[in-house]
Amino acid sequence: MAEPAGWCIVSSKEQSVLLWVRDVNGWWVVKKEVPLLKQFGYLKRIRRDEWMKRLRILAMKAGYVYIEFWSIRKSESYILVLNLNTVKLQQIFCNNADERYRGAAFPFFLRLSPLPAADDDKELQDA
Repeated sequence: MAEPAGWCIVSSKEQSVLLWVRDVNGWWVVKKEVPLLKQFGYLKRIRRDEWMKRLRILAMKAGYVYIEFWSIRKSESYILVLNLNTVKLQQIFCNNADERYRGAAFPFFLRLSPLPAADDDKELQDA
């Protein structure tokens, strides 16, 4: 991963995920490359069976890269979550745009409000 408070870029090239960081001269260099088809053999079968040819980086946060692996002939795609620290796919599910209530998927990062403390709950009940 990038140094603390450092900038990094994640890109894709030919079914590989690339992590770019700045070197001491300020140039962008590839620090890590994860070839998905070589690293995860079952993606080869999905690629062949379902014409999954395109890889799109959707987002990156806290060492996780959110990726869409989509078909050039079908309306399906697979949403992958790659942990760059462990180089493991944490989640995978099929997104079929033909199904009702399905379509393009994009990650959103929501900050949840804190839960009320026990004293706060009592004050709410007394009101």
